[in-house]
Amino acid sequence: MTERADRPERITVGRLKSERGWTDALVRDFLGEPDAIVDNPHYRKAAPMRLYLLARVVEAEGADAYKAAREGALKRSM
Repeated sequence: MTERADRPERITVGRLKSERGWTDALVRDFLGEPDAIVDNPHYRKAAPMRLYLLARVVEAEGADAYKAAREGALKRSM
């Protein structure tokens, strides 16, 4: 997603998972409710997209609790 000057950058759950290694449980536990919910621009009948502020994601990723939880998730996925 490109950032516009009048709107902070947001990231979808799909990108969190594919690009940054998040899981559904990590999103639920460390981000909670999305900052915005928008219609899916690619598929009219698809579920709405949950968007999170990238700054909030980066802040969560820096927390020791997140790092420990992500490490545990990685071990379980092996």
